[in-house]
Amino acid sequence: MLLLLVASCTPNKEVAMTPERPMPDWVRSRPINPAYYIGVGSVSKRIEPVEYASVAKKNALNDLTSEIRVTVKSESFLNTMQVNKQVQEEFNSTIATFSDEEIEGFEIVDNYETETDYWVFYRLSKARHEQIRQEKKTAVMRAAYDHLQRARQAREDANVTGAADAYLRGLFEMKEYWNDVNRFSENGNDIYLDNQIFQEFKSLVSKVKLAVEPAEIMLNADNSFSQEVRVYAKLDGKPVSSLPVTYTYDNGKYRNEFERKTDGTGALTIQIGDADLAKPNNQLEVFLTATSLEPQDLDRKLMDPLVEGTRSSTTVVPIRTELPSVFFKVKEFNLGEDLGTERLAAPLREAMSNKGFRFTTSEEKADYIVTIEGATREGGTSQGFHVAYLDVDYAVSDRKGNMLLQNSENNIKGLQLNSKSAGLEAYKKASKRIEKEIVDDILDAIF
Repeated sequence: MLLLLVASCTPNKEVAMTPERPMPDWVRSRPINPAYYIGVGSVSKRIEPVEYASVAKKNALNDLTSEIRVTVKSESFLNTMQVNKQVQEEFNSTIATFSDEEIEGFEIVDNYETETDYWVFYRLSKARHEQIRQEKKTAVMRAAYDHLQRARQAREDANVTGAADAYLRGLFEMKEYWNDVNRFSENGNDIYLDNQIFQEFKSLVSKVKLAVEPAEIMLNADNSFSQEVRVYAKLDGKPVSSLPVTYTYDNGKYRNEFERKTDGTGALTIQIGDADLAKPNNQLEVFLTATSLEPQDLDRKLMDPLVEGTRSSTTVVPIRTELPSVFFKVKEFNLGEDLGTERLAAPLREAMSNKGFRFTTSEEKADYIVTIEGATREGGTSQGFHVAYLDVDYAVSDRKGNMLLQNSENNIKGLQLNSKSAGLEAYKKASKRIEKEIVDDILDAIF
Protein backbone atom coordinates (compact mmCIF):
# COMPACT_ATOMS: atom_id res chain seq x y z
CA MET A 1 0.00 0.00 0.00
CA LEU A 2 2.86 2.39 0.79
CA LEU A 3 4.40 1.63 -2.60
CA LEU A 4 1.10 2.31 -4.31
CA LEU A 5 0.73 5.62 -2.46
CA VAL A 6 4.22 6.75 -3.53
CA ALA A 7 3.57 5.71 -7.13
CA SER A 8 0.31 7.73 -7.28
CA CYS A 9 2.11 10.95 -6.19
CA THR A 10 4.97 10.69 -8.68
CA PRO A 11 3.16 11.99 -11.88
CA ASN A 12 2.09 15.21 -10.12
CA LYS A 13 5.69 15.99 -9.29
CA GLU A 14 6.73 15.37 -12.91
CA VAL A 15 4.02 17.81 -14.32
CA ALA A 16 4.99 20.60 -11.94
CA MET A 17 8.60 20.29 -13.03
CA THR A 18 7.89 20.21 -16.78
CA PRO A 19 9.52 23.30 -18.37
CA GLU A 20 7.42 25.90 -20.27
CA ARG A 21 6.98 25.59 -24.06
CA PRO A 22 10.08 26.98 -25.72
CA MET A 23 9.64 30.46 -27.23
CA PRO A 24 8.92 30.00 -30.95
CA ASP A 25 11.14 31.62 -33.57
CA TRP A 26 8.35 33.95 -34.79
CA VAL A 27 8.33 35.61 -31.36
CA ARG A 28 12.10 36.07 -31.33
CA SER A 29 12.35 37.30 -34.93
CA ARG A 30 9.60 38.59 -37.24
CA PRO A 31 8.89 35.96 -39.91
CA ILE A 32 9.35 36.83 -43.59
CA ASN A 33 7.34 35.12 -46.32
CA PRO A 34 6.92 36.75 -49.75
CA ALA A 35 3.64 34.90 -50.30
CA TYR A 36 1.97 36.28 -47.17
CA TYR A 37 1.24 39.47 -45.28
CA ILE A 38 2.41 38.94 -41.70
CA GLY A 39 0.91 40.24 -38.48
CA VAL A 40 2.38 39.71 -35.02
CA GLY A 41 0.76 41.20 -31.95
CA SER A 42 1.71 41.13 -28.30
CA VAL A 43 0.53 42.51 -24.98
CA SER A 44 1.61 42.57 -21.37
CA LYS A 45 -0.73 40.69 -19.05
CA ARG A 46 0.17 43.13 -16.31
CA ILE A 47 -1.29 45.99 -18.39
CA GLU A 48 -4.24 43.96 -19.75
CA PRO A 49 -4.88 41.24 -17.16
CA VAL A 50 -8.36 40.35 -18.49
CA GLU A 51 -8.59 41.30 -22.20
CA TYR A 52 -5.00 40.48 -23.10
CA ALA A 53 -5.95 37.93 -25.80
CA SER A 54 -8.33 40.25 -27.68
CA VAL A 55 -5.90 43.19 -27.42
CA ALA A 56 -3.06 41.07 -28.83
CA LYS A 57 -5.27 39.93 -31.71
CA LYS A 58 -6.16 43.54 -32.53
CA ASN A 59 -2.49 44.50 -32.46
CA ALA A 60 -1.69 41.62 -34.79
CA LEU A 61 -4.35 42.71 -37.26
CA ASN A 62 -3.06 46.29 -37.17
CA ASP A 63 0.42 44.96 -37.81
CA LEU A 64 -0.83 42.84 -40.72
CA THR A 65 -2.75 45.68 -42.37
CA SER A 66 0.26 48.01 -42.08
CA GLU A 67 2.03 45.72 -44.57
CA ILE A 68 -0.67 46.31 -47.18
CA ARG A 69 0.75 49.42 -48.75
CA VAL A 70 -1.41 51.72 -50.80
CA THR A 71 0.35 53.06 -53.87
CA VAL A 72 -1.16 55.82 -55.96
CA LYS A 73 -0.74 54.65 -59.55
CA SER A 74 -0.01 57.08 -62.36
CA GLU A 75 -3.37 56.59 -64.09
CA SER A 76 -5.46 56.51 -60.93
CA PHE A 77 -8.21 59.00 -60.13
CA LEU A 78 -6.21 60.65 -57.35
CA ASN A 79 -3.27 61.24 -59.67
CA THR A 80 -4.93 62.23 -62.94
CA MET A 81 -7.43 64.58 -61.27
CA GLN A 82 -4.53 66.32 -59.50
CA VAL A 83 -6.64 66.63 -56.37
CA ASN A 84 -5.51 69.11 -53.76
CA LYS A 85 -3.45 68.26 -50.70
CA GLN A 86 -6.47 68.25 -48.41
CA VAL A 87 -8.21 65.56 -50.51
CA GLN A 88 -5.04 63.45 -50.57
CA GLU A 89 -4.59 63.71 -46.80
CA GLU A 90 -8.24 62.96 -46.11
CA PHE A 91 -8.07 59.96 -48.46
CA ASN A 92 -5.00 58.64 -46.70
CA SER A 93 -6.72 58.84 -43.32
CA THR A 94 -10.14 57.47 -44.28
CA ILE A 95 -9.55 55.17 -47.24
CA ALA A 96 -5.98 53.98 -47.39
CA THR A 97 -5.94 52.85 -43.75
CA PHE A 98 -7.68 49.50 -43.69
CA SER A 99 -9.82 48.61 -40.70
CA ASP A 100 -9.98 45.17 -39.13
CA GLU A 101 -13.40 44.54 -40.68
CA GLU A 102 -12.07 45.17 -44.20
CA ILE A 103 -9.46 42.44 -43.99
CA GLU A 104 -10.83 39.07 -45.07
CA GLY A 105 -9.20 35.65 -45.46
CA PHE A 106 -6.50 35.95 -42.80
CA GLU A 107 -5.64 32.96 -40.60
CA ILE A 108 -4.13 32.45 -37.16
CA VAL A 109 -0.85 30.57 -37.37
CA ASP A 110 0.11 30.32 -33.73
CA ASN A 111 -0.03 31.93 -30.33
CA TYR A 112 2.31 31.86 -27.37
CA GLU A 113 2.13 33.02 -23.80
CA THR A 114 4.09 33.23 -20.58
CA GLU A 115 3.02 34.26 -17.12
CA THR A 116 3.59 37.92 -18.06
CA ASP A 117 3.01 38.22 -21.85
CA TYR A 118 0.86 36.98 -24.72
CA TRP A 119 1.67 36.83 -28.48
CA VAL A 120 -0.40 35.96 -31.54
CA PHE A 121 0.71 35.32 -35.14
CA TYR A 122 -1.58 36.05 -38.15
CA ARG A 123 -0.94 35.74 -41.84
CA LEU A 124 -2.87 36.57 -45.01
CA SER A 125 -2.19 35.05 -48.40
CA LYS A 126 -1.35 37.86 -50.83
CA ALA A 127 -2.94 35.95 -53.68
CA ARG A 128 -6.12 35.31 -51.68
CA HIS A 129 -6.28 38.93 -50.53
CA GLU A 130 -5.96 40.20 -54.11
CA GLN A 131 -8.65 37.77 -55.30
CA ILE A 132 -11.10 38.96 -52.62
CA ARG A 133 -10.26 42.59 -53.35
CA GLN A 134 -10.79 42.22 -57.09
CA GLU A 135 -14.13 40.47 -56.59
CA LYS A 136 -15.28 43.27 -54.31
CA LYS A 137 -13.93 45.92 -56.69
CA THR A 138 -15.78 44.40 -59.64
CA ALA A 139 -19.07 44.58 -57.75
CA VAL A 140 -18.34 48.16 -56.69
CA MET A 141 -17.56 49.27 -60.24
CA ARG A 142 -20.79 47.76 -61.53
CA ALA A 143 -22.73 49.69 -58.88
CA ALA A 144 -20.82 52.87 -59.75
CA TYR A 145 -21.58 52.40 -63.45
CA ASP A 146 -25.30 52.06 -62.62
CA HIS A 147 -25.07 55.48 -60.92
CA LEU A 148 -23.34 56.85 -64.01
CA GLN A 149 -26.15 55.63 -66.25
CA ARG A 150 -28.77 57.23 -64.01
CA ALA A 151 -26.80 60.48 -63.97
CA ARG A 152 -26.66 60.58 -67.75
CA GLN A 153 -30.41 60.06 -68.02
CA ALA A 154 -31.07 62.79 -65.46
CA ARG A 155 -28.80 65.11 -67.42
CA GLU A 156 -30.77 64.40 -70.60
CA ASP A 157 -33.88 65.49 -68.71
CA ALA A 158 -32.13 68.69 -67.51
CA ASN A 159 -32.44 67.38 -63.94
CA VAL A 160 -29.17 68.88 -62.74
CA THR A 161 -29.62 68.11 -59.03
CA GLY A 162 -30.58 64.49 -59.78
CA ALA A 163 -27.66 64.06 -62.16
CA ALA A 164 -25.18 65.59 -59.69
CA ASP A 165 -26.47 63.31 -56.94
CA ALA A 166 -26.00 60.20 -59.10
CA TYR A 167 -22.56 61.25 -60.36
CA LEU A 168 -21.23 61.87 -56.85
CA ARG A 169 -22.75 58.70 -55.43
CA GLY A 170 -21.12 56.74 -58.23
CA LEU A 171 -17.77 58.39 -57.57
CA PHE A 172 -17.91 57.78 -53.83
CA GLU A 173 -19.02 54.19 -54.41
CA MET A 174 -15.47 53.71 -55.69
CA LYS A 175 -13.57 55.81 -53.14
CA GLU A 176 -11.72 52.79 -51.69
CA TYR A 177 -10.17 52.27 -55.13
CA TRP A 178 -9.33 55.87 -56.11
CA ASN A 179 -5.64 54.94 -55.91
CA ASP A 180 -6.14 52.15 -58.50
CA VAL A 181 -6.33 52.22 -62.27
CA ASN A 182 -10.05 51.48 -62.66
CA ARG A 183 -10.59 50.42 -66.25
CA PHE A 184 -14.15 49.53 -67.16
CA SER A 185 -15.50 48.23 -70.46
CA GLU A 186 -18.33 50.35 -71.87
CA ASN A 187 -19.75 49.22 -75.22
CA GLY A 188 -16.46 47.58 -76.08
CA ASN A 189 -14.36 50.60 -75.14
CA ASP A 190 -12.25 50.94 -72.03
CA ILE A 191 -12.86 53.93 -69.78
CA TYR A 192 -11.33 54.92 -66.45
CA LEU A 193 -14.59 54.78 -64.56
CA ASP A 194 -13.97 57.11 -61.60
CA ASN A 195 -12.21 59.65 -63.83
CA GLN A 196 -15.07 59.50 -66.32
CA ILE A 197 -17.70 60.05 -63.63
CA PHE A 198 -15.90 63.07 -62.17
CA GLN A 199 -15.23 64.66 -65.55
CA GLU A 200 -18.90 64.35 -66.50
CA PHE A 201 -19.91 65.85 -63.15
CA LYS A 202 -17.68 68.88 -63.69
CA SER A 203 -18.94 69.22 -67.24
CA LEU A 204 -22.52 69.18 -65.96
CA VAL A 205 -21.86 72.09 -63.60
CA SER A 206 -19.93 74.13 -66.17
CA LYS A 207 -22.62 73.70 -68.87
CA VAL A 208 -25.38 75.27 -66.75
CA LYS A 209 -26.20 78.70 -68.14
CA LEU A 210 -27.69 81.46 -65.99
CA ALA A 211 -29.32 84.40 -67.75
CA VAL A 212 -30.38 87.54 -65.86
CA GLU A 213 -32.98 90.13 -66.84
CA PRO A 214 -32.61 93.07 -66.97
CA ALA A 215 -29.01 93.28 -68.13
CA GLU A 216 -28.45 96.31 -65.88
CA ILE A 217 -29.87 97.16 -62.47
CA MET A 218 -30.77 100.81 -61.91
CA LEU A 219 -31.56 101.95 -58.37
CA ASN A 220 -33.10 105.39 -57.98
CA ALA A 221 -35.85 107.30 -56.23
CA ASP A 222 -38.43 106.22 -58.81
CA ASN A 223 -38.16 102.55 -57.78
CA SER A 224 -37.39 103.34 -54.12
CA PHE A 225 -33.88 101.97 -54.64
CA SER A 226 -35.13 98.42 -55.06
CA GLN A 227 -35.39 96.41 -58.26
CA GLU A 228 -36.67 92.95 -59.09
CA VAL A 229 -34.38 90.70 -61.14
CA ARG A 230 -35.24 87.43 -62.88
CA VAL A 231 -32.72 84.60 -63.24
CA TYR A 232 -33.27 81.83 -65.80
CA ALA A 233 -31.32 78.54 -65.53
CA LYS A 234 -30.86 76.29 -68.56
CA LEU A 235 -28.91 73.19 -69.52
CA ASP A 236 -28.50 72.53 -73.22
CA GLY A 237 -31.35 74.94 -73.84
CA LYS A 238 -33.74 73.24 -71.41
CA PRO A 239 -35.00 74.98 -68.22
CA VAL A 240 -33.57 73.63 -64.97
CA SER A 241 -35.93 73.48 -61.99
CA SER A 242 -35.03 73.18 -58.29
CA LEU A 243 -31.51 74.40 -58.98
CA PRO A 244 -29.70 76.03 -56.00
CA VAL A 245 -28.40 79.29 -57.46
CA THR A 246 -25.93 81.48 -55.57
CA TYR A 247 -25.94 85.25 -55.99
CA THR A 248 -23.93 87.97 -54.33
CA TYR A 249 -23.49 91.76 -54.23
CA ASP A 250 -22.09 94.43 -51.91
CA ASN A 251 -24.44 96.08 -49.40
CA GLY A 252 -21.84 98.46 -48.00
CA LYS A 253 -21.10 96.58 -44.78
CA TYR A 254 -20.22 93.19 -46.29
CA ARG A 255 -20.78 91.22 -49.45
CA ASN A 256 -24.20 89.63 -49.33
CA GLU A 257 -24.33 86.00 -50.49
CA PHE A 258 -27.56 84.08 -50.84
CA GLU A 259 -28.70 80.76 -52.21
CA ARG A 260 -32.17 80.24 -53.70
CA LYS A 261 -33.72 77.52 -55.84
CA THR A 262 -35.31 77.98 -59.23
CA ASP A 263 -39.01 77.24 -59.59
CA GLY A 264 -40.71 74.67 -61.85
CA THR A 265 -40.04 76.82 -64.91
CA GLY A 266 -36.34 77.17 -64.16
CA ALA A 267 -36.70 80.80 -63.06
CA LEU A 268 -35.84 82.67 -59.88
CA THR A 269 -36.83 86.14 -58.69
CA ILE A 270 -34.29 88.24 -56.79
CA GLN A 271 -35.07 91.55 -55.08
CA ILE A 272 -32.08 93.91 -54.97
CA GLY A 273 -32.99 96.39 -52.27
CA ASP A 274 -30.01 96.92 -49.97
CA ALA A 275 -27.10 97.36 -52.35
CA ASP A 276 -24.30 99.78 -51.49
CA LEU A 277 -25.42 102.96 -53.28
CA ALA A 278 -22.05 104.64 -52.84
CA LYS A 279 -20.01 101.85 -54.47
CA PRO A 280 -19.25 102.86 -58.07
CA ASN A 281 -18.55 99.35 -59.41
CA ASN A 282 -21.09 97.32 -57.49
CA GLN A 283 -22.46 94.32 -59.36
CA LEU A 284 -24.72 91.32 -59.00
CA GLU A 285 -22.94 87.99 -59.56
CA VAL A 286 -24.98 84.85 -60.21
CA PHE A 287 -23.47 81.35 -60.42
CA LEU A 288 -23.84 77.67 -59.54
CA THR A 289 -21.35 75.98 -57.20
CA ALA A 290 -20.68 72.25 -57.12
CA THR A 291 -20.78 72.23 -53.31
CA SER A 292 -24.47 73.25 -53.41
CA LEU A 293 -25.21 70.01 -55.30
CA GLU A 294 -23.53 67.63 -52.84
CA PRO A 295 -25.61 64.84 -51.28
CA GLN A 296 -25.77 65.54 -47.56
CA ASP A 297 -25.27 61.90 -46.50
CA LEU A 298 -21.88 61.39 -48.16
CA ASP A 299 -18.46 62.04 -46.63
CA ARG A 300 -18.39 65.85 -46.65
CA LYS A 301 -14.83 66.05 -45.31
CA LEU A 302 -13.64 64.26 -48.42
CA MET A 303 -16.18 65.68 -50.86
CA ASP A 304 -16.00 69.41 -50.04
CA PRO A 305 -12.32 69.90 -50.96
CA LEU A 306 -12.73 67.57 -53.95
CA VAL A 307 -15.47 69.59 -55.68
CA GLU A 308 -14.49 73.00 -54.30
CA GLY A 309 -13.77 75.40 -57.13
CA THR A 310 -16.01 73.58 -59.61
CA ARG A 311 -18.72 76.01 -60.65
CA SER A 312 -20.61 77.39 -63.58
CA SER A 313 -19.56 80.54 -65.38
CA THR A 314 -20.56 83.66 -63.46
CA THR A 315 -23.20 85.97 -64.89
CA VAL A 316 -22.42 89.57 -63.94
CA VAL A 317 -24.98 92.38 -63.92
CA PRO A 318 -23.82 95.94 -63.09
CA ILE A 319 -25.70 97.81 -60.36
CA ARG A 320 -26.06 101.48 -61.23
CA THR A 321 -27.17 104.06 -58.70
CA GLU A 322 -28.78 107.42 -59.26
CA LEU A 323 -28.79 109.08 -55.88
CA PRO A 324 -31.72 111.40 -55.25
CA SER A 325 -31.90 115.15 -55.05
CA VAL A 326 -32.89 116.58 -51.67
CA PHE A 327 -34.49 119.85 -50.67
CA PHE A 328 -34.05 121.05 -47.10
CA LYS A 329 -36.74 122.99 -45.24
CA VAL A 330 -35.05 124.33 -42.13
CA LYS A 331 -36.42 126.41 -39.23
CA GLU A 332 -34.15 126.93 -36.24
CA PHE A 333 -35.03 129.31 -33.41
CA ASN A 334 -33.32 130.15 -30.16
CA LEU A 335 -35.71 131.58 -27.58
CA GLY A 336 -37.96 132.85 -30.39
CA GLU A 337 -35.18 134.38 -32.52
CA ASP A 338 -34.24 132.95 -35.94
CA LEU A 339 -30.65 131.69 -35.72
CA GLY A 340 -29.94 132.51 -39.36
CA THR A 341 -27.47 129.60 -39.53
CA GLU A 342 -27.96 125.86 -39.80
CA ARG A 343 -27.00 124.25 -36.53
CA LEU A 344 -29.09 121.07 -37.02
CA ALA A 345 -29.20 120.76 -40.82
CA ALA A 346 -25.44 121.17 -41.35
CA PRO A 347 -24.33 117.75 -40.01
CA LEU A 348 -27.16 116.07 -41.89
CA ARG A 349 -26.19 117.76 -45.17
CA GLU A 350 -22.59 116.68 -44.70
CA ALA A 351 -23.53 113.06 -44.00
CA MET A 352 -25.84 112.90 -47.02
CA SER A 353 -23.25 114.60 -49.22
CA ASN A 354 -20.70 111.93 -48.24
CA LYS A 355 -23.21 109.31 -49.38
CA GLY A 356 -23.48 110.96 -52.78
CA PHE A 357 -26.79 112.81 -52.44
CA ARG A 358 -27.47 115.83 -54.60
CA PHE A 359 -29.10 118.99 -53.24
CA THR A 360 -31.49 121.34 -54.96
CA THR A 361 -32.96 124.73 -54.15
CA SER A 362 -36.25 123.80 -55.87
CA GLU A 363 -38.76 121.88 -53.80
CA GLU A 364 -40.65 120.90 -56.99
CA LYS A 365 -37.55 119.28 -58.55
CA ALA A 366 -36.50 117.42 -55.41
CA ASP A 367 -36.93 113.66 -55.01
CA TYR A 368 -37.16 114.04 -51.23
CA ILE A 369 -37.92 116.89 -48.85
CA VAL A 370 -36.19 116.88 -45.48
CA THR A 371 -37.81 119.09 -42.88
CA ILE A 372 -35.98 120.10 -39.71
CA GLU A 373 -37.44 122.41 -37.10
CA GLY A 374 -35.79 123.35 -33.85
CA ALA A 375 -36.89 125.70 -31.08
CA THR A 376 -35.52 126.37 -27.61
CA ARG A 377 -37.36 127.54 -24.51
CA GLU A 378 -36.20 128.75 -21.14
CA GLY A 379 -35.97 126.21 -18.38
CA GLY A 380 -35.17 128.39 -15.40
CA THR A 381 -31.95 128.32 -13.43
CA SER A 382 -29.97 125.63 -11.65
CA GLN A 383 -27.25 126.43 -9.10
CA GLY A 384 -26.67 129.83 -10.67
CA PHE A 385 -26.72 128.59 -14.29
CA HIS A 386 -29.42 129.25 -16.87
CA VAL A 387 -31.21 126.26 -18.41
CA ALA A 388 -32.72 126.02 -21.90
CA TYR A 389 -34.52 123.07 -23.52
CA LEU A 390 -34.51 122.31 -27.25
CA ASP A 391 -37.27 120.47 -29.10
CA VAL A 392 -36.44 119.11 -32.56
CA ASP A 393 -38.93 117.86 -35.14
CA TYR A 394 -37.70 116.18 -38.32
CA ALA A 395 -39.49 114.54 -41.23
CA VAL A 396 -38.86 113.06 -44.69
CA SER A 397 -41.38 112.99 -47.54
CA ASP A 398 -41.10 112.10 -51.22
CA ARG A 399 -42.01 114.25 -54.20
CA LYS A 400 -45.56 112.86 -54.17
CA GLY A 401 -46.11 114.06 -50.63
CA ASN A 402 -45.90 110.62 -49.03
CA MET A 403 -44.57 110.90 -45.50
CA LEU A 404 -41.68 108.46 -45.04
CA LEU A 405 -40.51 109.53 -41.60
CA GLN A 406 -41.78 111.82 -38.88
CA ASN A 407 -40.14 111.98 -35.48
CA SER A 408 -38.97 114.33 -32.72
CA GLU A 409 -36.33 114.75 -30.04
CA ASN A 410 -37.50 116.75 -27.03
CA ASN A 411 -36.05 118.37 -23.91
CA ILE A 412 -32.45 118.45 -25.04
CA LYS A 413 -30.89 120.37 -22.16
CA GLY A 414 -28.41 123.25 -22.41
CA LEU A 415 -26.71 124.81 -19.37
CA GLN A 416 -24.80 128.13 -19.50
CA LEU A 417 -24.32 131.50 -17.80
CA ASN A 418 -27.21 133.07 -19.71
CA SER A 419 -30.36 131.82 -21.47
CA LYS A 420 -29.22 132.41 -25.07
CA SER A 421 -25.92 130.64 -24.50
CA ALA A 422 -27.84 127.81 -22.85
CA GLY A 423 -30.01 127.54 -25.98
CA LEU A 424 -26.94 127.38 -28.24
CA GLU A 425 -25.47 124.70 -25.97
CA ALA A 426 -28.65 122.68 -26.44
CA TYR A 427 -28.28 123.03 -30.24
CA LYS A 428 -24.69 121.80 -29.94
CA LYS A 429 -25.81 118.68 -28.10
CA ALA A 430 -28.58 118.10 -30.65
CA SER A 431 -26.08 118.34 -33.53
CA LYS A 432 -24.04 115.50 -32.02
CA ARG A 433 -27.20 113.44 -31.60
CA ILE A 434 -28.07 114.06 -35.25
CA GLU A 435 -24.65 112.77 -36.32
CA LYS A 436 -25.03 109.58 -34.26
CA GLU A 437 -28.72 108.69 -34.56
CA ILE A 438 -30.99 110.93 -36.63
CA VAL A 439 -28.89 110.66 -39.81
CA ASP A 440 -29.38 106.90 -39.84
CA ASP A 441 -33.13 107.26 -39.29
CA ILE A 442 -33.44 109.59 -42.28
CA LEU A 443 -31.26 107.43 -44.56
CA ASP A 444 -33.18 104.31 -43.59
CA ALA A 445 -36.44 106.08 -44.43
CA ILE A 446 -35.19 106.98 -47.92
CA PHE A 447 -33.62 103.62 -48.70
